[in-house]
Amino acid sequence: MLVLYMVPAFLFCLYNNLVFTNLAAFDQTTFYIFMQIRLLFTGNVFQIMFKRYLSEMQWYSLCLVTLGCVVQKLDYATISKLFGPVDLSIQNVFYNSISFLLIVVQLSCSVCAGVYNEYLIKGNSGKNVHLMVQNVYMCLDSIFWNTVVLSYQGQLITAFSMPSLASIAQTLVILIIVNNACAGIITSMFLMNLNSIAKAFASAIEIVFTAMLSYLLFDIPIYVNTVISVMISSYAIVVYAKNPVKNPPVKSYLPNADKRDTSLKEKLLENTPSV
Repeated sequence: MLVLYMVPAFLFCLYNNLVFTNLAAFDQTTFYIFMQIRLLFTGNVFQIMFKRYLSEMQWYSLCLVTLGCVVQKLDYATISKLFGPVDLSIQNVFYNSISFLLIVVQLSCSVCAGVYNEYLIKGNSGKNVHLMVQNVYMCLDSIFWNTVVLSYQGQLITAFSMPSLASIAQTLVILIIVNNACAGIITSMFLMNLNSIAKAFASAIEIVFTAMLSYLLFDIPIYVNTVISVMISSYAIVVYAKNPVKNPPVKSYLPNADKRDTSLKEKLLENTPSV
C-alpha cells in the first residue's frame, strides 16, 4: 500500500505546486472559475475508474452545481475582462495556451488523485489495511515527493534552515496545519463511506458557504450573484439527492466473494440438523 499511495501523493504534490504557478498567470477570480471545471472532470474519471456510468440527472446536477460555483465568482469586472478586447499577438496567444494547459494539468491531478484515492480505499488492497494506516502512507509518500521537489529546486537546505522553521512555529500556522490534517482524515472517511461525486458536491458547496460566513464574520457584502449561486446550488443538491450515485456493494471489490458466500451457505446447511 505504501507504494500504491505514491501515485496520488505525487499527483497532489504536483497539484499544490501548480497552484502557485497558475495564480501567477491568472487573477484569483479567473483561476477559481477555471477550477470549477474539475466537478465535470470528476464525473468522467469516476466513470472510467469504477466502470459505472452516471445517469442524465446526475450529470444535470453536476452541471448545475458547476454553474452555481462559476456564478458565485462572477462580477462586473470579470465579465468585462472575459468579453473585452483580446490580444491576439503570437506571444500572448502562446503564453495563454501554456497557462491554460497548466490549468488543465492541475485539474487532472486533483481529480485523478481524488478518485484513485477512493479506488485504493475501497479496493482489495485497502480492505486489509486500516484507514488511519493508509492516511499515514499518504503522508509519508507526500513528504517524499515534496522532498524531491525541494531538492530539484535547490531549496532543500533553505527549507530546513532556522528562519524557515521559525516561521512555521507560529500559533496560526500550526492551527492551519492541524485543520488541514483533520480535513484530510475526514476526506478519507468521506471517500470510504460515500464517493468522489458526493465529495465534489461538498467541495463546491464550500465556496457558497465561505461567501456567507465571510459576510457574518468579516462584513464582506453578499451580491446578487452570490444569491443566484446559492439558489442554483441548492436546486442542484435537491436534484442529486433524488438521484444519488450509490456506492457499489463490497463484494464487487472482492472477485471471490460470491464463491465464499456460496460455500459458507453450503456448510451451514450441512451442519443444520434436520427437523
